[in-house]
Amino acid sequence: MSITWKPEYDLGIKEIDKQHEELIEIINHLNNSLHSLKSGEGIYEIFSELERFSNYHQKFEEDYFKKFNYEYAEEHIKEHRLFLEYLSNLKSDALIHNNLHLAFKLLDFLEDWLITHEQGSDKKYVECFKKNGL
Repeated sequence: MSITWKPEYDLGIKEIDKQHEELIEIINHLNNSLHSLKSGEGIYEIFSELERFSNYHQKFEEDYFKKFNYEYAEEHIKEHRLFLEYLSNLKSDALIHNNLHLAFKLLDFLEDWLITHEQGSDKKYVECFKKNGL
């Protein structure tokens, strides 16, 4: 099932909303790819794409945390690190075992991440970012 960007996902911060839409595209690409794969081939590329995006996006947010002296930066950055650690561990397992099940596990995790992190934790910094002109 594909995820469609909805107006309620908007944080009102153009560049970050654009990046979140990109994450939805990656999730949808992962979903489509998984349903067309007959084995674990191609999983590595999907994990790599997600890692590249996540590192870029999280650094983008974290640079503004520092610049704006965001009060909850430490807790938010910890969530980012746990996300990247989980992704790295799952990627390693998927490469070793060449197992589609692990990629579907990633898909479930990403869908949950959209709800808990982007619609929860990310909304906390909106006021700070807007107050500082972003």
